[in-house]
Amino acid sequence: MYYNINVAGTKPTNLITFNGNSNYLALVEHEYIGFENVGTYMQQYYTNEKLSKLAYEIMTESYSEKELESFSYLEPSCGGIGGLIECLPKNKTTGVDISKINISLRKEQGFNVINEDFINYGVKTKDRYNMIIMNPPFRNNQAYNHTVLASRLLKENGVLTSIIPSCNKDFFSELDTDFEITYSKEFGKEFDETNIKVVIVKLKKKW
Repeated sequence: MYYNINVAGTKPTNLITFNGNSNYLALVEHEYIGFENVGTYMQQYYTNEKLSKLAYEIMTESYSEKELESFSYLEPSCGGIGGLIECLPKNKTTGVDISKINISLRKEQGFNVINEDFINYGVKTKDRYNMIIMNPPFRNNQAYNHTVLASRLLKENGVLTSIIPSCNKDFFSELDTDFEITYSKEFGKEFDETNIKVVIVKLKKKW
């Protein structure tokens, strides 16, 4: 199955594929029962505690505790355990994940979660958020496309932090009309089974 989007002047890109197999969405649902390599193929890796806390700190710096308590939050690929969503207040957070298993686990933890592919959700939802934190899939420039789509879900003066491959940094320069863009230092070896280098990009909406 293919999803093409064209946002913020980006070129339409095949975002979700699995060896050209139109049954990709079904394969993802079976990730835990026989398709163990789907996550690796898509270059999806769970966020460790150190990066999670840092991404949250970068996102929330300059805001008071009272302000943070009033904000709404989104995690577009929340997974089932650990990760970025656990830095967020449960009563103010929406999580999205394609896996029914992950969604079931998050519901048991008390999160408000939606079982849907984020591209589908991001294109059609009318919901907007003060803060978005994410670790998108990396393969085929998906990190850039997912992050740009997520940025369109920010409220006025909203903030997004996204963990992206370092090689994607240059892609974000075209967004500087609408966003203040900053980057963390580079991190290496933060994910199991890969040596990919990453940075945390912060997008703060100018209006």
